[in-house]
Amino acid sequence: MKSQMKWTRLAALVRRKIRYKIARGGVFVYAGAADCRRGGVGFGNNLLFLIVAAMLATLLISSLISRLVLAGLELELQLPEHICARTPARAVMRLRNWKRWMPSFSIRVAGSGKEQTLIRALYFR
Repeated sequence: MKSQMKWTRLAALVRRKIRYKIARGGVFVYAGAADCRRGGVGFGNNLLFLIVAAMLATLLISSLISRLVLAGLELELQLPEHICARTPARAVMRLRNWKRWMPSFSIRVAGSGKEQTLIRALYFR
């Protein structure tokens, strides 16, 4: 029974959709990996395949670590009771780390979309 619960929990984590934004440096890494792959196929050079494998492994490990850093965080936003439309209001934001074994550091909270709710981005150390 316990193993079945573990598998369903794992399946739920895999099905969860995560949106990634690829930065400019990531685009360069992907383009470099594609060029090395083409060169490895075209020239038959195995060293280029090793370079491609190292580049893709670096991207994979980077995404895994970024998921672990954000995994156990809880963000709580306390707003005042009455808020008028289009007027600034003060709010209290609390960020908690529920992980015991791995700290989360350098967390930046910013608004997204056309109408941002935050005046400026918040940075937690």
